Amino acid sequence: MIISQLRTDQWYSSIGDNILADAIPDRLTHNRSSTATER
Repeated sequence: MIISQLRTDQWYSSIGDNILADAIPDRLTHNRSSTATER
């Protein structure tokens, strides 16, 4: 299980490199399921 405190729309600005920001979740989530929660 991988948990992030960042919403996915904040990854690019937080990581600073768009290619890396795309590659990280791509490598981690090949066969995944996700659940989004809202406050």
